[in-house]
Amino acid sequence: MLTPRQLQVLDFITDFINQHQYAPTTKEIALGIGIQSRGVVYRHLLALQAASKIELLPGQHRNIVLQNSSKQYISTGIPLLGTIAAGSPIEAMPKQETLDLAQFFCAQSLFALVIKGDSMIDLGIRDGDIAICESTLTAVTGDIVVALVDREEVTLKKIEYVEESKIKLCSANKLYEPIVLNANQVQIQGQYRGLLHRA
Repeated sequence: MLTPRQLQVLDFITDFINQHQYAPTTKEIALGIGIQSRGVVYRHLLALQAASKIELLPGQHRNIVLQNSSKQYISTGIPLLGTIAAGSPIEAMPKQETLDLAQFFCAQSLFALVIKGDSMIDLGIRDGDIAICESTLTAVTGDIVVALVDREEVTLKKIEYVEESKIKLCSANKLYEPIVLNANQVQIQGQYRGLLHRA
């Protein structure tokens, strides 16, 4: 027998999956039904799994599968966060979209950005393409990075550490000069991992 709270958790998971087509996280469950601790939510999930109501998939961020849902992975999307400049930096505008690409890119730390501009065209990164990136706060010279400039604008560039206090963001297009900035003006938010060409 499930407790009333466990039934509430199960109902929330079912409704969430029906609405979003992917499973909620423990944080979303906690917020949705008013539980303060994600640890308490996880104990309820273990109880639901023991009762064969759900299955918890190891190594997955959205790891809940309803037992009667043919046990397919629920999380099949990479967040499409917005556009990113490959010319002059532009303001990053988050969007509520998801690319269904988990069958190709399965790391939990991946995200996608639409390329705007032609400053990386010599590497085959064209305007309108979708860059697949991995979340990270670090990079080394030569990496292609998602760089947040002055906490306002984000751009895709090859990074070069000129000296201890300077960073150069380099294009892959001879028409664009490198951007030289103080190190404290640049925050690494990800590294480029792959590309999808839009027709």
